[in-house]
Amino acid sequence: KLIQHIALCHPQVTWQIRQQNTPWFKISPGSTAKDLLPQFLRRVNRTDLQYLKVKVATPVSEKELVKSSLTVISDPSPQPEQELQSQIELVIGLPDRCHRHKADWVKVSVNNRYVRSPELEQTILNGMAKTLPRDRFPVCLLHLHTCPSQIDWNRHPAKTEIYLHSLSYWQAEINNAIA
Repeated sequence: KLIQHIALCHPQVTWQIRQQNTPWFKISPGSTAKDLLPQFLRRVNRTDLQYLKVKVATPVSEKELVKSSLTVISDPSPQPEQELQSQIELVIGLPDRCHRHKADWVKVSVNNRYVRSPELEQTILNGMAKTLPRDRFPVCLLHLHTCPSQIDWNRHPAKTEIYLHSLSYWQAEINNAIA
């Protein structure tokens, strides 16, 4: 599972494991995680999946606002406005063809690193709940690419769980992308 998680975050890489000089495990590369998922879930075809990439503005935290306002006060010359871009990538199983008995394939990665984010996982489950058959769960991979200042890695000692600044903003953007 660890290699699968890393491979989903880096789909362009070929992954091979050899045991006593014989091939034991191989993941072929692809351009997106949509190309890799059928290698992990045998009953899923590439046509059962939808890939979506959405660019969104990175929310500015209060701390950064104060810092930038101090800079503007000390330097009254006009500055070009910079809008930091973030990106949401989703690979979603089409609800009528691709779903599971349990929520084991709701995955989240942030800046190409697999993480657990219960809040974002629940956002995905809620966003797809009305489109899935009863008692079924989606197949969904969320890749969030954002500024490192938006992430607090101090939720878990192994850095496997995160706190995301402006969580309600990210939840709304993910809901919009799923819709």
